Amino acid sequence: MLGRSGLRVSPLCLGSAWFGVAPLAADVDELVSAALDGGINFFDTASSYGNQARFDRTGAPPAAQRESAEELLGRALRGRRDDIVLASKVGERVDPDVDDAGVSRAQVERSLERSLRRLGTSHLDLYYVHHPDPRTRIDDMVETFDRLIDRGLIRHWALSNFTGRESVDAHLTAGRRGGRPPVAQQVYYNLVRRSAERDLLPALDRCGQPVIAYSGLAGGLLGGAQRARRPLAGPARVGRPSYSAALLDVADRLQGLADRTGCQPAGLALRWLLTRPGVAATVVGPESGRELADLIAAVRQPMPADLLSAVDALTSPGADQG
Repeated sequence: MLGRSGLRVSPLCLGSAWFGVAPLAADVDELVSAALDGGINFFDTASSYGNQARFDRTGAPPAAQRESAEELLGRALRGRRDDIVLASKVGERVDPDVDDAGVSRAQVERSLERSLRRLGTSHLDLYYVHHPDPRTRIDDMVETFDRLIDRGLIRHWALSNFTGRESVDAHLTAGRRGGRPPVAQQVYYNLVRRSAERDLLPALDRCGQPVIAYSGLAGGLLGGAQRARRPLAGPARVGRPSYSAALLDVADRLQGLADRTGCQPAGLALRWLLTRPGVAATVVGPESGRELADLIAAVRQPMPADLLSAVDALTSPGADQG
């Protein structure tokens, strides 16, 4: 259950940021079918995913020739809408030539209309504010999303990438106005990125907002030592320097623990994450149905408490590694 929302979500949520690139458009249906067959009912996308130049990769069509992730996901889910929890986001720039970022009421309404059309649905179960918007007052943001709920266009709204203070502000503002507070927050959180444990996670706990962790495998770093060293792993996928020596050391030590216990590194990392206080689900971004099937099997593998404690000891609580 996703906190007080009443939404029943699978612990793994299929992310779609790279749809059209990895997997290619022709392979999206297979990946989504593998998710549904594997018991995943939670799907994550955004107005800015898929067909932007930042996702370009050798072997995939350029951004101008790709459909949006929302369009690809919507087609793959056709006929299954009643079986799933569907989430999208608003706030990132979509058109590089237009200042269409942020969450002003006009921008949110325009973006939601486009997202619903692309996804082929009448409503979203969860609509995230992708990033804080300093140009929009919290009061106005709360009112905008409350109106969308009243109109039946979204069931709940949520936050993404907000600080603890900003999260509490949104929660208290909604209460003061008699509106509906955000029901969850998507947080960058994994075994090597643990700074959220210091202030953000305790703040969300006070607000009753469960966590949906994204980048649970740190872009592939925690999927195994060999996978961490792929040419297009993690930050290298978007043209930045690849993993530091300190991060690769964590991958090696996690691989060693997996080898000694007969587990998969990805399973250890994701099961550890899903047992953290407040974490309701984690977004995963496999590039194929086979990769997804491996993740599902790895997460289902039994792991005793002492093994999860050994995973926890690989990095420092409340700190970002490397």
